[in-house]
Amino acid sequence: MKFAFFKAKGTLLDAAIRWWMRGTYSHVETVLEDFEDGTFLIASSVPGIGVRTTRIPLPASDYDVVDGPGDVEAARDWFALDTGKPSDYIGLFGFLVRPAIGANRTKFWCSEACLQAIGFPDPWRYDPNAMHDVISYAGKLAASSTTGA
Repeated sequence: MKFAFFKAKGTLLDAAIRWWMRGTYSHVETVLEDFEDGTFLIASSVPGIGVRTTRIPLPASDYDVVDGPGDVEAARDWFALDTGKPSDYIGLFGFLVRPAIGANRTKFWCSEACLQAIGFPDPWRYDPNAMHDVISYAGKLAASSTTGA
């Protein structure tokens, strides 16, 4: 299972997210399929669109692709069922108030949708940068356990 973290300049919203979250990434996609023509089937929640699946290129200059846990078929099923649910703008910028209001189970931001799709506990707690750190660390742990380090 792979995840693509958006690091390119992007829009003013991307800059605001990076500033607010104090990180490199403003968005993340779940990679559901890699096609031979250089495009990928990806899924996430996108501002103005909501939960969706689409096919696009993922240039290395714009995305860092990271191996992570999860089952691709389960993620496909989740995105198929939840396509069209709206983006959660308050949740995205709500790290100050989210503990008081909890998670909104009918709206998702990108990292929340990606983590929910793989059954990760409490996905509403993670922005794209925190998700990148957790996924990367999990990958390092898995690699060290297979090498005996």
